[in-house]
Amino acid sequence: MSSLREIHKQFRNKEVKKIYECIVHGRWPEHLKKIETNMDIKQVNSERIAQLAITGKESLTKFTYVKHSALYSHIIAIPITGRTHQIRLHCSSAGYPIVGDQKYSIKNFANPKCRMMLHAREINFFEDGKKVKVISEDNHGFGENLEII
Repeated sequence: MSSLREIHKQFRNKEVKKIYECIVHGRWPEHLKKIETNMDIKQVNSERIAQLAITGKESLTKFTYVKHSALYSHIIAIPITGRTHQIRLHCSSAGYPIVGDQKYSIKNFANPKCRMMLHAREINFFEDGKKVKVISEDNHGFGENLEII
């Protein structure tokens, strides 16, 4: 089997683990460890938008609180399911939108002029039966100084 087919199979079988860092608006509650919802994707003017939907597909993201400042929190997000915009929708629907996210921002939060503060930190998969862990060594200071975002 080709490498591409093998990795696609691992994604389908939910064997690939992805870890993201996020900077969100507000103080993330340390007890909020997971968000589990049903969600759907709809097309609006050739743009895909995720939304919560009773009849949608199940989605689950696990969260770990790292630290906070007066305005922002640094969290780790691990999507268990792999829905489009899942982390972004889960953070926003919980009341803590990702800083710089124009699509899922909440009106009470002014978005600073910066990139979206969602960073793919790590991915784990198997290659030739061996576990492979790829870690982004350089995160360009992501989350180090929450005051200057």
